[in-house]
Amino acid sequence: MSTLQLGPILRALKRSRLSAGLIIAQIALTLAIIANMTPVVVEKVRLAIRASGVAEESLVAVTAFSSQASDALTQEDVGQRTARELPIILGTSGVTNATYSNTYPNSQSGWSTSIKAQGVTGTHNAAMYFADERALDTLGFKLLEGRFFSPLEIKNHSAVDRVDPPVVVLTKSMAERFFPDGSGLGKRVAVDDESEEFNAEIIGIVSDVARPWVGWGRYYDSMFIPLRPLGFGRWIVQVKPGNDPDEVGRAVQAALAKADRSTIYGTEVTSLVKARKLAYADSVLIAALLAFFSIFVLVVTLLGIVGLTSFWITQRTRQIGVRRALGATSAEILSYFRQENFLLSAMGCTVGAVLAYGLNFLLSKYLSADVLSWTWLLAAVVLMLVIGQIAIWAPAARAARIAPALATRA
Repeated sequence: MSTLQLGPILRALKRSRLSAGLIIAQIALTLAIIANMTPVVVEKVRLAIRASGVAEESLVAVTAFSSQASDALTQEDVGQRTARELPIILGTSGVTNATYSNTYPNSQSGWSTSIKAQGVTGTHNAAMYFADERALDTLGFKLLEGRFFSPLEIKNHSAVDRVDPPVVVLTKSMAERFFPDGSGLGKRVAVDDESEEFNAEIIGIVSDVARPWVGWGRYYDSMFIPLRPLGFGRWIVQVKPGNDPDEVGRAVQAALAKADRSTIYGTEVTSLVKARKLAYADSVLIAALLAFFSIFVLVVTLLGIVGLTSFWITQRTRQIGVRRALGATSAEILSYFRQENFLLSAMGCTVGAVLAYGLNFLLSKYLSADVLSWTWLLAAVVLMLVIGQIAIWAPAARAARIAPALATRA
């Protein structure tokens, strides 16, 4: 078994301060970068893959708005129009269901409001989904408690109308914000920003459905209200398995346009999978660039350690040969350089930890980055120690194979 060779290592490092300093600096800088970049990459990827709560793979949104001004429409118009359009949509090949709404998860557009619960302190923001009685089955989220809306509860709504529904349905996360210790079913809330009247009863709790916006507000704080948008809205169409949602969406668009010239269709036909990709495109790009940069820095550091160590070993060939001639085994030579590298890596990690927190301070101050967790720093330290041992293996193995006689003639 090899023993600790601290004394010879320190004496050798004193004679090669420049090479040792370069290795320590490489490790320190790489640690500072990796410790700060990795949490950002992991968080952006985690957000990009989080579930929206609806069956995205089988849904497509077809935007429609009346060619007439919305304030010229009577409240019967949108109800009559959607009632006329629904059979056309359901009769389109590849369609299983459809619901009319103002928005959908990850669309990056929609409405929100502050709501208050009766007898509960605090006001919270909720995304507002206009929903009819078909929304639950079409979108694919689940009813956990109570019931969903009935057809008679669905009312028409224009942009100038006050949002004051008699009943609402909350997502599980939204309900738990107000009632963490129990069910919110049957409780009353005030839906309007300025209202102090708790006119809306919570009739149902559903599984979490994401807000339309990916970067604002708590992701699953959503509320469904029994309203049908006037003048502008979206048909959310459920597609049969095996069909392309975008193709079915375009077929629905064509069928609606052919049947009703008073409504303009086709300004937007977007599958919810495509909407997710668009919503998270910037985050995915940033994560990819940071990951590439981090891997590049790691590779450069690994190659740098290999190169410096190889040069270092070449300079110390005679010293290695003398040790071999005095009886040192190949395993002891290998252990010597591994211990030496571990010591340098530990020094680099110590300096790198200080640099990592210094860099994180600047990032948190000027770019609103999260405070660096010690677990990420520890993970980066372990990674750098492992990288160091990987980098030293080939040069150290070459040094261990040096023949004593050949080395003493060098």
